[in-house]
Amino acid sequence: MSEKKKIKVKFVDFQDSLKENDNFFIDSLKKNFDVEVSDDPDYLFFGAYGYKHLDYDCIRIMWTIENYVPDFNICDYALAYDIIEFGDRYLRFPFFLNRPEIENVRKTIERKPIDTSVKTDFCSFVVSNEWGDDYRIRLFHELSKYKKVDSGGRSLNNIGGPIGMGLDKKFEFDVTHKFSFALENAQNRGYTTEKIFDAFAAGCIPIYWGDPNIEEEFNPKSFINCNDLTVEEAVEKIKEVDQNDELYHAMLNEPTFLGDLDKYLQDFDDFLFNICNQPLEKAYRRDRIMKGKTQEHQYKLINRFYYKPYFFLIKVAQKLHIEFIGRKIYHFIRD
Repeated sequence: MSEKKKIKVKFVDFQDSLKENDNFFIDSLKKNFDVEVSDDPDYLFFGAYGYKHLDYDCIRIMWTIENYVPDFNICDYALAYDIIEFGDRYLRFPFFLNRPEIENVRKTIERKPIDTSVKTDFCSFVVSNEWGDDYRIRLFHELSKYKKVDSGGRSLNNIGGPIGMGLDKKFEFDVTHKFSFALENAQNRGYTTEKIFDAFAAGCIPIYWGDPNIEEEFNPKSFINCNDLTVEEAVEKIKEVDQNDELYHAMLNEPTFLGDLDKYLQDFDDFLFNICNQPLEKAYRRDRIMKGKTQEHQYKLINRFYYKPYFFLIKVAQKLHIEFIGRKIYHFIRD
């Protein structure tokens, strides 16, 4: 057996959910390479939560779990939600393929008949912030006029406190409910997160809003698609299913995920292999002389004079438990 090519990698600007020495990127790369995590990397993997990546002049690979279009003037390659083609530089790779989130994908695919005797509650709602589109907040309030919607997150909590972090705690909370909110932060083609899988895995009927293409990957007969519904129309649709046991059980027994998980994972392996199997200098794709350098300088200024003060104010608001002020700051800057 030939010796594996040695590569040095590093991970920056991610949230705590991605561990530098133990993550799905390393799992994939180790299939074909001898991988070392190094402060002097050949390949830098970075997220959307900072600007440390600008301190590295090696090959940059971005992965974002947010509704964010990668800037290819800054990165050589990217993985994100958008349905776009850009040669060998881009792969659609949604957050639900991360671990441990992928476990709920597998539970959804392998879902057994639902025991409806445990469905003693109406609808669950787990949201930790209100920074996204206000559709889901308006739907929460409007649906609550019909029956109580149990809110177990930090936002709009009405059960005596948040359920805590982690997929297990969310599953335990969701599993007793007939329906579960699976509304995204924003509406964008390809932007499908783990939320709909969380609902399916717990045996709930997802109430979905977000990706306009959602029915290309999920059976429309298995969930309530609110994309083209007003808040009032969505409430009426939910009430219809809730009040019709035959329809409710029929939806529970429908197939759910129409996508090909194995293909997602194989495409991911192939994408990383193509990047790292090239001679190092030939693997660069971004402009490192003109436009790229100008863009980097602009980002550094934006980080220093815009994002750092902005996130400082948000953190202060959260520490003082006055998140409504943080939301006002966010919406003022966004608009």
